[in-house]
Amino acid sequence: MVRRKIWVLCVQETRWKGNKAKELREGCKLIYSGTNRKGRNRIGIVLFKEVKDSLVGVNRRKDRVMSIKLCFDENLNVVCAYAPQVGCGEEEKEEFWEQLEEELSMMLDGERVILGGDLNGHVGRRRDGMERIHEGWRITRKMQKGESDGIRHGI
Repeated sequence: MVRRKIWVLCVQETRWKGNKAKELREGCKLIYSGTNRKGRNRIGIVLFKEVKDSLVGVNRRKDRVMSIKLCFDENLNVVCAYAPQVGCGEEEKEEFWEQLEEELSMMLDGERVILGGDLNGHVGRRRDGMERIHEGWRITRKMQKGESDGIRHGI
């Protein structure tokens, strides 16, 4: 993260328990969320030393959805999410999507939102109320073995 100058990093399947924040090496700050139950559904957001002082808010929703608010010239919300996998029950999946929808609905219309995480899904044209998040990027054709450019962006 430091070498590549990544300012904000969303991580999933962590082993950190509790709802805490701690300083890491190189001046980075980790904010994480996770219950004490067994498993690795916990998530976290790591802030590079250059932006950690811009942190003005943290909101944790159980161990699969959390967000932070950074204040620069304008507010920037970073949402970290980890969707249940295929083997999880429908109730757990539904609860996750409701939590994510609640979190996103708390963001003000004029604020920027970055969604980072593992949604265990496919990106396509359907947006269903996520127009501020999903720009309609898609894979337009399947890449052949050895090809390096098979993705185009557009609506």
